[in-house]
Amino acid sequence: MKMDSKERDFFKSVVKRNIDDEDLDSISFKKLSELHTKYFVNRKKPNLDDLFKKK
Repeated sequence: MKMDSKERDFFKSVVKRNIDDEDLDSISFKKLSELHTKYFVNRKKPNLDDLFKKK
């Protein structure tokens, strides 16, 4: 899933604020947390030891 242009612009502005050491207000923080829950995928990481076990 890709971000639409509004979300991308908002995210870029948040990144710029972070670089400039500006604080987020509560509304921006809420929008950022919504973006995180929408786009962050918590995938299960494979166990690489399983590749080297003898069967």
